[in-house]
Amino acid sequence: MNHEKKQFLVIGGDSLIGNRLANMLSTLGYKVFTTTRRCKHDAEFFYDLENGNCNNLFNEPFACAFLCVGITDMAACHADPEHSYLLNVTNTVNLADRLRSVSTPFVFLSSNTVFDGAAEYPDEYSGYCFNTEYGRQKAAAEQALLAFGQGTSIVRLSKVLARDSGIVAKFLQCFKARQTCDAFNDLFIAPVSLNYVCQSLIKIAQSGIGGIFHLSGQNEISYADLAFCLADSIPGARACVRSISSTASNSLIIFKPSHPALGMTRTINTLGILPESVGCVLTQLNSISI
Repeated sequence: MNHEKKQFLVIGGDSLIGNRLANMLSTLGYKVFTTTRRCKHDAEFFYDLENGNCNNLFNEPFACAFLCVGITDMAACHADPEHSYLLNVTNTVNLADRLRSVSTPFVFLSSNTVFDGAAEYPDEYSGYCFNTEYGRQKAAAEQALLAFGQGTSIVRLSKVLARDSGIVAKFLQCFKARQTCDAFNDLFIAPVSLNYVCQSLIKIAQSGIGGIFHLSGQNEISYADLAFCLADSIPGARACVRSISSTASNSLIIFKPSHPALGMTRTINTLGILPESVGCVLTQLNSISI
């Protein structure tokens, strides 16, 4: 691949995945442009999914665009389905249509929430079976985008973990301060690392193959298991973990799957991308000491 002729666009360059993805593409030698809702820099476009106006953007084609924007907070989608649908479906589809009009293929980030988590390892050929508003919106966006045909890639993700964000950052902060942290023993995830996701997204984009792909953790573990595993690499930290039931907490749990892992039949057969083991995820998360 001639890197000089390959320009990529990351829509949502400020997001967790978008930021790492843009940095990874740049490290590989590609020219990368990003969008932002904040102060614009040289390689950035100002774009706000809230506004939805993208008619004057992206007049030249890119090798591929990655759609890393949207409301991902399931509680927010549940609380305001009309507004979140506008962003996650209507404006997202309009954005993709704009990209298609200038012959830019795109990769849309979706979620395991298009399934209810009752069945083990639903793969890329399984039918929709969502039980959350967020899952409904992701399924609606997928269907509209797949109707565009060639140049559309849908990538469903299980739980993405990063050391400096989300639940992992919360656990590590508690360990460092020697504070007690509650971890649910009845809420399960199939974790994948941020690097695994971004490397796989690049491979999917480079392949030029459209359709649905799955990126999933191989193992299903509870949040309590995750906390104990992280604590094991830090002397004395295991005592900070309090394993509790989610039903005993005051937390609003929108999505509580029995089986959060995704099957990867098509992804493995088409691209050779395998599910990530929990051991590999933990190695990435523990790679820097606190």
